Amino acid sequence: MPHVRFICIGSMHWDILGEIPDAVRPGFDSPGSVVRKPGGVALGVARAIRSFGERPLLWSAVGDDDDGRELIAALKKDGLLTEGVTTVGSWPTDKCMFILDGDGSVTGVSDCRLLEFIGSFVARRLAESGSLRSWGDAVLIVDGNLSTKTLARLSGDGPFDGVRMRFAVASDGKAERAKAFLGRRRTTIHLNRVEADLIAGREFESSAAAAGFLVEAGFERAVVSDLRSGVADCDRNGSVSVNPKPADRAVRVLGAGDRLMAAHIVAEFRGLSRHDALEFAANAARDYVAGKSEA
Repeated sequence: MPHVRFICIGSMHWDILGEIPDAVRPGFDSPGSVVRKPGGVALGVARAIRSFGERPLLWSAVGDDDDGRELIAALKKDGLLTEGVTTVGSWPTDKCMFILDGDGSVTGVSDCRLLEFIGSFVARRLAESGSLRSWGDAVLIVDGNLSTKTLARLSGDGPFDGVRMRFAVASDGKAERAKAFLGRRRTTIHLNRVEADLIAGREFESSAAAAGFLVEAGFERAVVSDLRSGVADCDRNGSVSVNPKPADRAVRVLGAGDRLMAAHIVAEFRGLSRHDALEFAANAARDYVAGKSEA
């Protein structure tokens, strides 16, 4: 297996996207489009890292079915390393369904039972592979869709102790799972302001205020994004914030957080300053939302 710098563990599945040009009206059928795309936070971050010219390694699981085989084939076509993907018999590949309307609102249903079931086994396989120890400069990108049991294993003492990690708070419904990383060294959490509000049990006026609170609460480092107040990066040494001009028109909503996180990680590994890395990431996410970069 080649030397890789970025290792992603977590969800990969098919996203079924229904897009309509107007606002959702409950009880009404609406004309629009329905498409299927590779999805999942771990996969989304890995694909974004690949779009910046790097070669990430993905650790996840699919079912032994046509959906799983087609998904792995799509990832290989994109140039992703899939040696860490486990195929599980008698389980269907995970999938999610989303409705996106013209106002940018998203309603979704996630069926990620396979990941919940097999996540600890995938983490054990990763630990036994020796990849994180033999490649000392690697960063492990952890998806908040993993079960609380798996996250406890990743964040605790044992084979993952001391490993450099980036944790993606996958959704507001799973924001509480970030607390597994309270007090853990060499860990940065990535989230939006709404997710920060849920973790803290209060509302923040800005991304900077949210990031500062999370660090004071015990997280080593927090990168918080907010449509209104921009993106903030805070640790015990201080904080930086950027607030670039937003996209004139939102073409894509899903995946913007994955793009922001991936761009920030890649920029820092390429030696950009904290401010410049954050600005690079914010601009990359804006261009993604505006449809100016590949999905």
